[in-house]
Amino acid sequence: MSPEVARTLRGVLAEVVEQGTARRLAGSFVKPDGTRVVAGGKTGSGDNRFKTFNRAGGLTSSRAVNRTATFVFYIGDRYFGVMTSFVPGQEAEGYSFTSALSVSILKLLAPVINARLGPPSPIPDLRWAQTQRPGEQPAGHLAAAATAKAPALPKSRALHASSKPRRERDAPQVALPVAGG
Repeated sequence: MSPEVARTLRGVLAEVVEQGTARRLAGSFVKPDGTRVVAGGKTGSGDNRFKTFNRAGGLTSSRAVNRTATFVFYIGDRYFGVMTSFVPGQEAEGYSFTSALSVSILKLLAPVINARLGPPSPIPDLRWAQTQRPGEQPAGHLAAAATAKAPALPKSRALHASSKPRRERDAPQVALPVAGG
């Protein structure tokens, strides 16, 4: 993709957040110094059904196959992802959510994401670290590299979009990155 096309696409996706179907996210992402971080994305919902029609084209039956709601997004230059809510099978008949659900879940995560929008944490270069024997004092700048801890990486956990599902298998599943160690 050419840089020009990428810039244009990035701008179009930012408009989805600023003025379009994901506008509830507008202004949600802010650096610690108060600077707004541009976010953009594309929403999509699916009421996926198996339909049968008569010869005249009239609908004769319709049954739910599943229901989906997705938001593909980027936040600044460092973060991007896909948030999907999903209900499989005929239970999908009882749900009517749209991509607004996935957008709302991302908005709920904004405080956690905002905490990571500052300058990147330095990752120590351990190539030059010396192994320290018990009781020895570390030598100079190598001590910092040998004892520094890398920042915790996010884990992925599944959260339920419904706080009170009728049964565990009835709850829409939403895969979210969760910060922490």
